Amino acid sequence: MMESLQNSLAVQAPSFGTIAGGSTKSRNVSSGATTDATTATGDTVQISEEARQQAAANQSATPNTTASVTEITTSESSQAQASSPVVGTALTASGRQVSIQRYTRTTTATDDSGKSLTQSGLLVSVSGNEKEPGQSYLLTGDTILSEDKNGVLSVSAYRAGQETSGADIIIGVSGAALSGGEGDDTIFDFSSTGAESIQGGDGNDTIIARNAIGNTIDTGRGNDAVVVAGSISGGTVSLGDGNDTMRATNIGISSDTSIDTGDGNDTISASFIGAGGNQVNITTGAGNDTIDANTIGFGGTQVNIDTGDDDDTISSSTIGFGGSQVNIDTGDGNDTISSSSIGFGGTQVNINTGDGNDSVNASWIGVGIGGSPQVNIATGAGNDSISASWIGVGIGGGEGGGGSSQVNIDTGTGNDSINASWIGVGSGRGGGGSSQVNIDTGAGNDSVNSSWIGVGIGGSSQVNIATGAGNDSISASWIGAGSSQVNIDIGTGNDIVKADMLGLRIESFAWEHLVQGLVEHAQDSGNGGGNVIAGAGGNDVLVGGDS
Repeated sequence: MMESLQNSLAVQAPSFGTIAGGSTKSRNVSSGATTDATTATGDTVQISEEARQQAAANQSATPNTTASVTEITTSESSQAQASSPVVGTALTASGRQVSIQRYTRTTTATDDSGKSLTQSGLLVSVSGNEKEPGQSYLLTGDTILSEDKNGVLSVSAYRAGQETSGADIIIGVSGAALSGGEGDDTIFDFSSTGAESIQGGDGNDTIIARNAIGNTIDTGRGNDAVVVAGSISGGTVSLGDGNDTMRATNIGISSDTSIDTGDGNDTISASFIGAGGNQVNITTGAGNDTIDANTIGFGGTQVNIDTGDDDDTISSSTIGFGGSQVNIDTGDGNDTISSSSIGFGGTQVNINTGDGNDSVNASWIGVGIGGSPQVNIATGAGNDSISASWIGVGIGGGEGGGGSSQVNIDTGTGNDSINASWIGVGSGRGGGGSSQVNIDTGAGNDSVNSSWIGVGIGGSSQVNIATGAGNDSISASWIGAGSSQVNIDIGTGNDIVKADMLGLRIESFAWEHLVQGLVEHAQDSGNGGGNVIAGAGGNDVLVGGDS
């Protein structure tokens, strides 16, 4: 994403410990100095004459280190790296590769029983360049890596205020607040629940964390990226204006969570967004935004998503499940919402795509199985399309009682289309299931196409369709079957209703009531008898089969 600081976001969520005591030998590869750090003070430094000359010739290239960072030799680094998984990588401003590994190794120290003690923590390796050879460090606390204008590396303990205006790499392990300041920064947070707060500052920042539980993340302006291996739960995340990216396993689990990506072409991806009875608020601002999740709204959670104006996309396997409420507003623009299921079980889903040529695509819209979902979809002005296999399904049965479903669709003005295999199905045994589907396509040349419209088999269904002014068409293989009621209002215009069968009697009755005022200019061209067409003005046609 950034020329000066790129990341292969290979983040895991291990349990990190701090470096235990023991004798650690470090070598300053620029000066040839070797330090026996057996105690906190009183270190002895042996420097060869050759090393002195080298240091004098290239004094500015000597890396700066402090007590929370221990440089180790090549052999020690190789030993630590042997079985150490990489948990993060980054590039310095000059392009040097930085690799962070979790490691555990056996030390020469023993406990009272004579058993060897182990040492674990983080190993950071920095590749060499023409000015400095490669270096490796063991971290005992929060650490900052930065380069000066000449590309000389500095590695030191991090404390608030030590950040620079350049491209810093900050590695946090303590849970204390972290700040990158201005510049294109990379901040790693390996604490278990997340740092108290993380401030990226202006610039193209990257923040990589194990978890973000109840804390604050603010990246400032710029094209920023936030990657959380675990959960973002509680607290707030603000990415500022810019083309931002946020990825997490879960967002908003059992705690109220707010996310604001600011204006720009932003992307949010997660497995779950909202679960466990809390509230999640997501605002992506103006721009072509994308939200991708496996599930949005689960188990009593309220999820509010506002993607702002422009061409936005929301993709999810499930939107609204198990007693949740999901409110989605994509603003004006050509927006797309895609999901396998929209509104399943006792849930409510409200979708408003605003003006523009919008599309809503799903396998199921409003499915009540032992629950009562309500789905409200408004696509605003524009040439909109809604496609689904099932729209409005209530399924009951046995001791669980009946499931019911209500789906309300308003496509606004424009040339709109609704395509489905089934519209309005009530089925099941025992308590039976029921469904009600209300469709209003508004003014424009609209079309409604379905194999079945209004089916009550062991249940009941009611379907109300109003196509408004314009040259509209309704086409189906069956209109009305079993205990169903279908009401169609085709409005003014040259309209056509085509069905192979009207009013199929399966268990009790079914009837169609196509009424809008007085019948004017109606033409009956049915080929099986018993077909009725009524319009409010215009040349209307009913093409039917059996009744």
